[in-house]
Amino acid sequence: MIRLVCIATMVLFLCVFFYLPSVYAPDRFLDQIHAEHALNERYCGEDHALRVLERAMTLHGDVQSAQPISSAVGAVPASNQLDAVAAQRLAEASARLFSNQYTRSLDALLTLFLFRLSGLVEWLPLLAGFVLACLLDGGLRRSIKSKQFEQHSAEMFSAFMSLSVFTVCGFLVVALLPVTFHPFALLAPPILVGLFGNQGIANFHARG
Repeated sequence: MIRLVCIATMVLFLCVFFYLPSVYAPDRFLDQIHAEHALNERYCGEDHALRVLERAMTLHGDVQSAQPISSAVGAVPASNQLDAVAAQRLAEASARLFSNQYTRSLDALLTLFLFRLSGLVEWLPLLAGFVLACLLDGGLRRSIKSKQFEQHSAEMFSAFMSLSVFTVCGFLVVALLPVTFHPFALLAPPILVGLFGNQGIANFHARG
């Protein structure tokens, strides 16, 4: 069950990731970043907004540096005139491949996704204590049930852990959509994971 949820949501993620750039222009995703950055400044403060933006730009730069294909083409030395002509043609083909509107939209969508992921990371230190408390509480409840010989439910465990996985993978899919995210909406995934994980661990079969 959990494995099927992971596979299904990740396939959906890839479909949405490669489909949206064919529908929307790069400006649509960049405008979304500007709008959500303004919301971050309004509701969370300028420092919070700048940290999110800086982290997103750093992640985007790391991703770009890990794609040396287009830059490596132009860096090939030409030993003679024939090699120079071949290198020029290869550079022109590479430019057409990586400079079309679909590729620019794909890069803009990646930037939007990393921006929202950075916003979630900014909230994690605040919510880490809550999630840890939920998981510890679930473990204590499971231990008490074991000592009292209460029945554990494998179905409940599977359902709640699947909901936890679906929450994480579902956020990754929703984070690609060009709709406005309120900054406080990013609090929901960790909170839901903590609540679902609490119930899942509490219903995990354990003896002793």
